[in-house]
Amino acid sequence: MTALRELRTRHWALAALAAAVAVAAGLAALFATAWGTGLSEGAQRDLRASSADAVVISRPAQDFADNAASAQRVRDAVAHAGSALWHVDALTVSEIFDLPSESNDASTEQTYAVSSAAVRPHAILTAGTWPIFVPGKAIGVAVPESALEAMDLRVGASVSLTDPNSHSSVAFVVTGSFRYADDDPGALTWNQIGMSGVEPSGPTTYFGPLVANPAAFAAGALSTASGTWVLTPATGDQDSATLAAQASALLHSADLAPQNGFTVSSGLPGLVAGIAARTAAGRAQLLAGAILLGVLAGVALAAAAGSLVARSRVQAALLCSRGAPRRTLVSFYVVDVAIVFLFAVGGVLTQSELWGEDFGRAIPSVAWVSGLAVALVASLLLCGRAARTAEPADVAIASGRQSSVPGIIRAGGDIALIALAGVAVWQAGEVGLSTRAANGSGATPVLIVAAAPALAVAAGAALCGRLVGGGARVAEFVARRVRSAPVRLATWELARTPLRYFVPALLCVASVAGCGSLAAQHASRLRSAHDQAAFVNGAQVAVALRQTLPPGEVASVASAPGVIAATPVDEIDIGTGTLVALDAANAASTVALRADLVDGSAAKLWAGLTPSSSQHPVMSGISVPGRPVALGLTGTLTATGHASNIRGDTVSVALTIQDAVGLTYSIPVGQLAPDEAEHALSAQIAPDAKADYPLRIIGVTLGTADKAYKLAISGLTEQVAGGGGTISFPGAAAMAKWTRHNQSTDVMLAPAAGPGLVVPALATDDYLSANGVHIGSTVQLSVNGVSVSALIIATVSAFPALPAGNPDGLIVDLPTLADVVNAGGAELWPSYTWWLDTKSGNAPAALPAGAVATTADEVQANLISDPLSAIPQQALDIATPALVLLAMLGLVTALLAASRDSARRDAVLGALGTTRSQLVGLTCLLHACVIVPAALLGTGLGFLFARVFTPVFVLGADGSPPRPSVMVLLDATWSATAALIIVATTVTVALASCLARTGRFAQFGARG
Repeated sequence: MTALRELRTRHWALAALAAAVAVAAGLAALFATAWGTGLSEGAQRDLRASSADAVVISRPAQDFADNAASAQRVRDAVAHAGSALWHVDALTVSEIFDLPSESNDASTEQTYAVSSAAVRPHAILTAGTWPIFVPGKAIGVAVPESALEAMDLRVGASVSLTDPNSHSSVAFVVTGSFRYADDDPGALTWNQIGMSGVEPSGPTTYFGPLVANPAAFAAGALSTASGTWVLTPATGDQDSATLAAQASALLHSADLAPQNGFTVSSGLPGLVAGIAARTAAGRAQLLAGAILLGVLAGVALAAAAGSLVARSRVQAALLCSRGAPRRTLVSFYVVDVAIVFLFAVGGVLTQSELWGEDFGRAIPSVAWVSGLAVALVASLLLCGRAARTAEPADVAIASGRQSSVPGIIRAGGDIALIALAGVAVWQAGEVGLSTRAANGSGATPVLIVAAAPALAVAAGAALCGRLVGGGARVAEFVARRVRSAPVRLATWELARTPLRYFVPALLCVASVAGCGSLAAQHASRLRSAHDQAAFVNGAQVAVALRQTLPPGEVASVASAPGVIAATPVDEIDIGTGTLVALDAANAASTVALRADLVDGSAAKLWAGLTPSSSQHPVMSGISVPGRPVALGLTGTLTATGHASNIRGDTVSVALTIQDAVGLTYSIPVGQLAPDEAEHALSAQIAPDAKADYPLRIIGVTLGTADKAYKLAISGLTEQVAGGGGTISFPGAAAMAKWTRHNQSTDVMLAPAAGPGLVVPALATDDYLSANGVHIGSTVQLSVNGVSVSALIIATVSAFPALPAGNPDGLIVDLPTLADVVNAGGAELWPSYTWWLDTKSGNAPAALPAGAVATTADEVQANLISDPLSAIPQQALDIATPALVLLAMLGLVTALLAASRDSARRDAVLGALGTTRSQLVGLTCLLHACVIVPAALLGTGLGFLFARVFTPVFVLGADGSPPRPSVMVLLDATWSATAALIIVATTVTVALASCLARTGRFAQFGARG
């Protein structure tokens, strides 16, 4: 009962301590849940969602029996590696079939058949039925619905294809259509065509595959070209390190060695290593936040416990002087300890609501242990302070003049903290957040780096001891020189008791600095996710075409509703890196190239890629006036030598045209007989006049390799929309001077290349260092068999869409490159990729059939929602306001304790005639003089720490530094809000406590 009665005298202090414990316990449980459960489950999600979690084994086969023998060797190797870990899907693959095509160009369309056993578990039938095999009848197949549409077939349709080995016709019938499920991407890694069912590869487009019943292969109705076996984890909770070890064993299995004809591939070891690195980085981020919160929570709990015990220090000192044992002093706080544990339980229960359904409703044991550990620490602090209650003489001495700085600071503790923080910052720059194990199978957080933010904040807060001591000396100087007695006594109060204001100043600096640093990290992470997404995507919207577009359909992409600017993109492997060709005229509006990655002006950079003819003699070809829907020529074909005896033969003729963005097209205009007579040929290019005008004619191709054929062009014609008839335009005379290129299958006429022709190029810094070149160097490239000289005119730090493992890149203007390649007697294949800038940031609603659009916003959303980066950030986002809340609770207890010690000062000032309003104003001014400079110091330190630590703690999707490098954003709003809250709390508490004291004095005077 005595303990309960005592609660009434310290209920406000107990409430502050209990609230601080609830907040700290909840945060401890939150971080422990994220560490123990969140990151582990996030790693499992990433492993299951990745297509790299499979092992793919393949081997060519002579026939079905040979493939069966290979299958047995695979089963034996898997059993030796640990068959319980893997689910095996076996796939039989046929030879390639040519699809019927009506195209006159060199492009081909192909498909192949696979057995259904490995497809059906991971596909959803959308129409018809899965195939069954009936000997002697057409082979039933199911086809991806997108491929079915692209091949212009339907369920029930029949098609005959030629077996390339036997040259016999194989009859197929489409029994059903399906789409792939996305439940296990790794199980579909065998599919070289991809989920869309259509895969362009240069002049060849692959469709399908056709999914047949396995019995068709066993019966020999379908030839067996190879076998593929896909191994995926048998369950979702396998230990990733064990899986990686087993995958590595299969990769190096002697039974599956290349000399036995096997090819084994798997991204699982690299995937596991990457997940381990990202998990370690996430834990380092959580550890950094936990240490920072732990420092602030420790100060707040110590201040609250000290304030609670100080309420009864006089009574406790008297009991101690009468011989009361320490356990008696501690027993007064049994109820307080029970309340502390009760509030800790409440904090743990509250944090589980913050995660929602992410990890279920069950609170993991590690969360309970962490939360109750906070309550235990707070209880030990409380009982320890109670057991060390001072003697009566010590209480009296404590009311006198205090030292100007705490003892630990006098001993050089702040200097040691600053030195330790400096070492931590140095290590952060040297080793990063985590270190990878020597075998590459795991990674661990670096403790000193994780503690760096907390050490830096603690070192900055420790400066308060020096600053408060300096402020006390300034106050004493002021007290000796002012004439106003109230002001003199108030400043003398600060000079006499500076340690009373040390804890509030320390809490203010630590909370504002930590809040500013975490807020900057959050803002910078969002900006980095945006930059990474744009960098991966290449532009705001990237469109991957199923097949190249004819000139009349380019507008469906480049001029689609909502499109502001567009450029086609060609990426060509040149051995020393990647050659990126795009339309430099539209690049500034489309390419996601951040301004700080460019050396100088981006506008001048892109303009430099489009040289004038005076600087670089680039061919102009024949400009086509207006917006024609059809082009034609009048020509004469002659033959000499043995070809002159073959009058009945005809030779195909095609015009090579280039549109405004640099895309080239081969347009067949008809057949010419070598009869030495003029013939008019023509072909439509854009029936709806929706080509990307203006157009140029840059070449003519004869469909024969016979050098005896000569073409003379006497006229060029065009037809405009609206049926206006055929119009002649100049240029035929210039074509007579074009250079003839005799090739293996045809003859090409093209403008002659000027002397010293070079292509201006941008180079990435990685390309310069990898190839030992510099600005002004000329490098030789081979593009479609044509030697191209590229002059490096400028550099960029990095360039979008380059392979992550090969950032060496050269960037050139697509029209210029097309001109140079054309002058060498070759053509650039039309682009399959387009980069767009749209008004809304979304992909155009109407794109060509089969086109796949990816937006930077979608990629950004995936990066932000990735659990291994989202979980630590979510915990740190909650910690940011919690820092302010803990500081507020610590401030309240420290200010209430200071208020009690100020009672005698107020009594003296009241006796000297100071009014109540003057006392209130002096009290608020006194505390503001300490807190406002501390808040400003915390804001400055927060910005400094953001600059130092954000590049270390903001990482890319793979746990490595992001590409492009992170741009640090200083979120002044959070820092200013935190500082205002702290200052407002200080002034409000000081005001309320002063009003309460002066009110009691007034009541006492009235009774007296």
